[in-house]
Amino acid sequence: MVINFLTKEILMPVLRSKIITLLNELKVHEEGMRFQALAVILAKQTWPELIAQERRGDLGADAISKDKALACSITADLSKIKTDAEKIKKNYSDVKELIFATSEIVTGTTAKLWRDSIQDEFGYNLIIISREEIISSLMDPKNASLCRSFDIEAPIEPDRAEIINKVRDLAIALSKSYLDQPLLLGKPLLNLNMTVGDKTEHSEKTFLSFNNIKTELACGRRIILEAPAGRGKTTTLIQLANKDNQTGNIYFYIDLSSWFLSGLDILGYIAQLPNSMASGVDAQILAQAYEFENFSFLLNGWNEISNNYSEDAFIKLQQLERNFPKAGIIIATRNHYITPPLPGSLRIELLPFERTQRNQYLDKVL
Repeated sequence: MVINFLTKEILMPVLRSKIITLLNELKVHEEGMRFQALAVILAKQTWPELIAQERRGDLGADAISKDKALACSITADLSKIKTDAEKIKKNYSDVKELIFATSEIVTGTTAKLWRDSIQDEFGYNLIIISREEIISSLMDPKNASLCRSFDIEAPIEPDRAEIINKVRDLAIALSKSYLDQPLLLGKPLLNLNMTVGDKTEHSEKTFLSFNNIKTELACGRRIILEAPAGRGKTTTLIQLANKDNQTGNIYFYIDLSSWFLSGLDILGYIAQLPNSMASGVDAQILAQAYEFENFSFLLNGWNEISNNYSEDAFIKLQQLERNFPKAGIIIATRNHYITPPLPGSLRIELLPFERTQRNQYLDKVL
């Protein structure tokens, strides 16, 4: 137990054994992608200038800044570091420091050997984030919400729980208000087929489910959801918000045009909505809730932003990405000549209805 003497809060650390169990399971089930998502979030807490990279074709770096590169692995192996270092050396000429994060134990003796080897061969200052550092970071009460995103039980103090529940109720009310609009009122919502967008024509498609999207957002992922008009982008976001807002992540459905035209930051915009004002949730309460629980921002309508507001839109999205490093962000848009400024984002495409889905929809409607 830790006492914050400035606020008199009692901060309950997460159990060490539960974190160790998580790291072991990531290793056993070969879930390198999940560990990468966790490591990037933790690294950005120390080096906020890091920008997450695409998970495929990352050119050796899982996150990059002007002079730093992050590489992650569920195995602690010097050959793995050297392989990434070779790619980084070839593709990022300004990098001076290589950060290597692993879920495995790395002793002080081993770490020194690795640092000397990487310095001699590549000229990089090697910084190692090993299992013990990750455990210590996750035991910090400020990362309790991150732990809950990875299904680690993290106790919430009564005062914090009250704030979280108040903001969660608001998020549910906001998303429900969109379901009550004439376009969607009483209409059934189906899980649509989604695939990872791939620029190579002959690559094998990777299909995703709602649970995949939920996990990606819980890990602070940036996602661009693309589809033509009428394919189901809006209903997909609203469905995600209504389906998963009861526990875990707090999902906020945001109309991009309304937000940009308001001239407010994201929390200020949410706070001035009628539901927020009626429930007494202001920007300060929202900011407190974000410290205690993960947020996901579901942003709709990038393609509807006019050229007159495109510069402001870029600035606001960049601020959102920078100010909320652990939040999940998904932007729904038609195919557009201007790509939303979300570095390292996962691009997802909504697929057309299949015949069975059409029949299922008609059965529910009729």
